[in-house]
Amino acid sequence: MIDIAIYHPNESLGEALEDFLNLYHGSHMHRLASDLLQEGFSVKDVMESVRRAMSICRTAGMDLRPHFQLVYTQLDGTLVRDCKLSDFGYALVLMNGPADHPRVASWQIRMTKYFNG
Repeated sequence: MIDIAIYHPNESLGEALEDFLNLYHGSHMHRLASDLLQEGFSVKDVMESVRRAMSICRTAGMDLRPHFQLVYTQLDGTLVRDCKLSDFGYALVLMNGPADHPRVASWQIRMTKYFNG
C-alpha cells in the first residue's frame, strides 16, 4: 500500500510560520501611519488613506504582509489602532492622502515629475 500526501496550496502555513513571517515583515517596517498626524493629517484622513492604499494593493494582487501590519500604539497616553508601514506602504498611503493637503500635493507632484523625466 502506498501512502499519499496531499498538498493543498490554500492551507494556512501554520501558526508558528505565520508568526515568524509577521515578525520578519514587521522588522522591515520603520514607519507608522500615525506619524502622518504630525504632518497635519486628521485621524480620519490617515484611516482613509491606509484603507485606499491597502485596497490598491489587493486589487493589484499584491501581498499586504510586507507593507502593512496592523498594530496598537500609544498616542498621547491612549492605546490606538495603528498600522506599521514599509517605505512602499508609506509612499502609497501618502499618495492616497487628501488632495488638499500640502504634503500630499507635494509628494504627488514629485512622483509625477520623477516619472515624467
